[in-house]
Amino acid sequence: MKLSRMGWLLMGLLALALQACVGPVTSEERTTREPVRWILVERRYGDVARGASGDGTVNPEAPVLAFQPLYPEDVVWDVVVDPAEHFVELISFSPAGTAAPGEVVSATVRVGKARANHRYRLSARPSQIGVKILGSAESIVIGESLVVFRFTSCVSGRAGIAVAAERLPMPDE
Repeated sequence: MKLSRMGWLLMGLLALALQACVGPVTSEERTTREPVRWILVERRYGDVARGASGDGTVNPEAPVLAFQPLYPEDVVWDVVVDPAEHFVELISFSPAGTAAPGEVVSATVRVGKARANHRYRLSARPSQIGVKILGSAESIVIGESLVVFRFTSCVSGRAGIAVAAERLPMPDE
């Protein structure tokens, strides 16, 4: 099969494009580091073909697709959790012991490890169907202020509320 001039031109362009996809690899990287993955990125032709002469045949600012290696240190993340995060602390509840269906239960809570100058939203939600919160289900506090949530359950068995704490910005922030 004979190739026409157009076919040879396309083959030459394909070879040039494939060369642009391979970046230079130093001899140190070739012997000591093995990529764990390759990603396809868009880069400037001038960055990929470092020896480009700039003779006008290829614009060095032209975008080309190139493969970039990812090494193990590129895909490892450290997760850091602040140990001083706030949480909900149960101070007391009444009545003590088992409550009968329909009996009102009061739970006194606060934000654990709260900072004195920070504002928090405490919000309560029923832990299961049949639990009804009496009064407001949300309260905004500053620091370690106490909040009382009242609730009742119309069914027998274990039931209650779940209280969440969320830090809010101060009005002047």
